[in-house]
Parts: sequence; structure tokens; C-alpha cells
Amino acid sequence: MVHAPGAVREGFGLTLLALVAAQVGLHGCLNGMRMAVPLLAASEGRSAAVIGVLMALFAIFPFLLAIPAGRLADRRGYHLPARLAAGLALAGAVLAALSLHVVALGIAASLAGAGSAIGMIALQRSAGRLAGNSAENAKSVVVALATDGNIRTDHLPSERVSADFPSDLSTLLAYD
Repeated sequence: MVHAPGAVREGFGLTLLALVAAQVGLHGCLNGMRMAVPLLAASEGRSAAVIGVLMALFAIFPFLLAIPAGRLADRRGYHLPARLAAGLALAGAVLAALSLHVVALGIAASLAGAGSAIGMIALQRSAGRLAGNSAENAKSVVVALATDGNIRTDHLPSERVSADFPSDLSTLLAYD
């Protein structure tokens, strides 16, 4: 079905809200573990080098998996990558909770980083694909920017940001 220009598809707001909620959950898991894993390692008396390696593991797998995750999302949609991401992040969190061994913490950091990367890529790709008109495009831009917890428009070219561009998420979801 082709939508008229300027028409907002029915159910778009709920779908966008679900994507944002999934993104917030994955990001919360990653950041919670990013804070807890080094503290657990430090409480076990691990060296600064070991703690640095644990922190690096949160970043190396997202770096390595970005392109394959994007390809998977393009080929299969967002359901499979989102489920895979949730499973990896959950497995990492459970592993970190069950074992304080440095190898287990390293594997947990890798799983959480990989899960977060796969999920964020799939969810952002899906939000962009859902966008059909300029109001919806604005919403998908904010979903892509919201991963750091702040909605900012100051880095966008001024001609692309109108004076009535919504500045918070509640306004954004009601923006038609």
C-alpha cells in the first residue's frame, strides 16, 4: 500500500516506541556491565592491564561485527538479529553474575558488546526503513541518535532542523 505524502502510517508510533524500548534495554545492559565488570575485576585484585583488556573486549566485538550485523539485518529483517542480540546480552549478564573468574568476565564483556552492537544496528536499520515521510524521518533520526541517552540536534545542519523540531522523546512520539 502506498501512503500519501505527509501521511503517518497507523501504528508507527507504537512500533517506534517498541524499537526505542529495545534499544534502551540493550544499551542499559551494556553500560551496566561496562561499569560492573571492571569493578568486579578490581575487587578481585586484578591488575590495571587486565581491567583494560576487559574494557577493550566491550568494544572489539562491536567493531568486528558491525558489517556482518548490518548484512544480517538487511537479509533477514530485525527479528532474528534482535533476538540474537537479546540472547547474547542476557548470556553475558548471566555469566558475569555467576562467575567472577577473569576469563568468564572477559567472555561476558564480549557477549554483551556483541549483543549490543548487533541489536543497535538491527533496530536502527529498522527504524530507518519504517520512515516513510519527513515527519517519520525525523523520528528515525532521533532513534539513531538516542543511543547515548541524549537527544541532540545541535550537530545537524541548521537548514535541516526546523524551529518546531521536537526536543524530547514524548514530543517526538506525538509529532505528526
